[in-house]
Amino acid sequence: MRGHRLFIQICAQCHGMNGEGVDFMGARLIASDWVAQRSNQELVAFLKEGRPAQADRPAMPPKGGRLDLTDRHLYDIVAFMRTLGADDAASVDDTSEGSMSDQPLPSQP
Repeated sequence: MRGHRLFIQICAQCHGMNGEGVDFMGARLIASDWVAQRSNQELVAFLKEGRPAQADRPAMPPKGGRLDLTDRHLYDIVAFMRTLGADDAASVDDTSEGSMSDQPLPSQP
């Protein structure tokens, strides 16, 4: 899944390779109620905006610091986030409809 590759490249440093969270960095995303209670549009808006630092975590920069990401990239990341903790997360198809698997990743700044 395209979103998985983007998640590993951009989000895993703070949220863990499998969304398990990293102490004092990023929240746990596995089976997250916070994620589940928001629409895809709301999650993309959150990723675009980022969030300020909290007492126990540093700030999350807009788009995880990758300002070159498009909305489609962010929707792919959200689609992957929704699989975290799902029984079939390991079997997600890389070429699923709506993915960008045929397009190159943006280069890192």
